[in-house]
Amino acid sequence: MLAEMAALQRVRNGLAHSTNRLLGRRNIVGALVAVAVAAGVVWSLLPSGSRTLTLTGSAPNTFTMQYSSKWKLLSAEEAAKFATHPIDVLARNDGRGVFQLRRDRSANGVDALKLARGVNAALKARLPDYQLVSAQVVQTSAGRILFYTYLRSQRGTLHTITIIPAGTAPSYVIDTVSNPAATDVSAQILEMVRSFALA
Repeated sequence: MLAEMAALQRVRNGLAHSTNRLLGRRNIVGALVAVAVAAGVVWSLLPSGSRTLTLTGSAPNTFTMQYSSKWKLLSAEEAAKFATHPIDVLARNDGRGVFQLRRDRSANGVDALKLARGVNAALKARLPDYQLVSAQVVQTSAGRILFYTYLRSQRGTLHTITIIPAGTAPSYVIDTVSNPAATDVSAQILEMVRSFALA
């Protein structure tokens, strides 16, 4: 799954951060939409026995984000294996999800509608089993951001791309891969995204 996320970088050029408009929702798998992108998902969906931890970035990557103790922060050596040069990578302890955070200056200044359409076209051309789930604006601690979700039916994986603007600095980009049947993992990913705040 780690290699899968790194490979996806090849189709993610030209990402943008403006979120005043978005691609109209297209439901492919209704249950996945309800779990992965519903605004009503709450932190209480975390598995019993988990604790909430805080990830704090250091300059120039100043941010904070909360995550469940069901996830672990990978070492710098492990994160360096990603071709996308992520700031941080978290993985579920049970292997059912990966969360990657990176910076991307090319994600600055393009309209969200064009972004969503561009990502949709690029992924559709690149991935034969690609199925769009939704593209929508989500309210987070960092403001309103674009949250893009798609399914790879043959691989059986659920993916999200999140663009978080950071003013004139490179935008933050969050890429995730998870098991679509793992509703608790989908809920945690959304809450991690929603908790992301610029320091």
